[in-house]
Amino acid sequence: MGFKILVIDDEPTLRDSLQFALGASGYDVRTARSGEEGWDLFQREGADLVLLDHWLPGINGDQVLALMKEASPEVPVIIMTAQGSVELAVQAMKMGAFDFLVKPFELDQVEALVQKGLERTRLKKEVEWLRAQYQEKFRAGGIIGVSPKMKDAVRLAETLARSADTTVLIEGETGTGKELLAEYIHSLSPRSSSPFIPLNCGAFPQDLLESELFGYEKGAFTGASEKGKMGKIEAAEKGTLFLDEVGELPPPAQVKVLRVLEEKEYFKLGGVEKKKADVRFIAATNKDLKGEVAKGKFRDDLYFRLNMVRLYVPPLRERLEDVQALFRFFMERFNEHFQKGFSRISP
Repeated sequence: MGFKILVIDDEPTLRDSLQFALGASGYDVRTARSGEEGWDLFQREGADLVLLDHWLPGINGDQVLALMKEASPEVPVIIMTAQGSVELAVQAMKMGAFDFLVKPFELDQVEALVQKGLERTRLKKEVEWLRAQYQEKFRAGGIIGVSPKMKDAVRLAETLARSADTTVLIEGETGTGKELLAEYIHSLSPRSSSPFIPLNCGAFPQDLLESELFGYEKGAFTGASEKGKMGKIEAAEKGTLFLDEVGELPPPAQVKVLRVLEEKEYFKLGGVEKKKADVRFIAATNKDLKGEVAKGKFRDDLYFRLNMVRLYVPPLRERLEDVQALFRFFMERFNEHFQKGFSRISP
């Protein structure tokens, strides 16, 4: 990912040195000799980060900083000055500067600070890219449904997406699209800029399931990696953890999942440090969990925590109106993938 850096300084030697050093590191560097020239360049071409001299001919650095923060508050601006003082640094930071450099400085100091400032920009660009991917996925037909039952399910999903923390239980037969609906909720939620992490609870034996879910510290058990392992809860930090086939959770794992839901904290396997879980849980099952509770196979308190809101996905036989819409969708996908031009199928 290429970043554009704007250097505004009236000293030719420093300006050229920064352009050469940062350019050698792979950045696209533009330079300006005055506040007016720098502000004009910023308006015309933009920048991902600005290195701004505090003392400039014409409009000074404070004025340029104020203009930039008003126009693009997310762009990090690093102030450079030969007259460093605590008061000046505090003033610049209050005005929105990302950081402060006192001349003379080493080029590696600048590069380290630039990397730190661009990390914020990189994350912002990644968030924008991720949102665009979700929008394209669902714009292109991620949720197919014209039947009243499916429309009701999608409307409820869209309502639930507005909350960042409400736990959702999605029920439906295998193949009805429970994970797709969970991902749709995530894509519209305030957590959409963070990961959506799925975990099939029925795909692992008990010991392996817990290490997948919670992770483990090095040496936690025989054969454990020397580096330890990040669990799905940690991987989903600030995002959504999707527990597919949650009815397959063995009793010991049910107790631990309940604790995470209640306390928003957990321990890695073999760990002594309590970790916070800033995660939204969406669970799905093809079982009658209420019936499983009655049989004593699923904890009633965990069921209560998961079933804050229930969302039912009907099978296709209950929404025959969607058959034609699904056919059109898959036919268009087939035509696009294989460069065909089919428009109908035989009765």
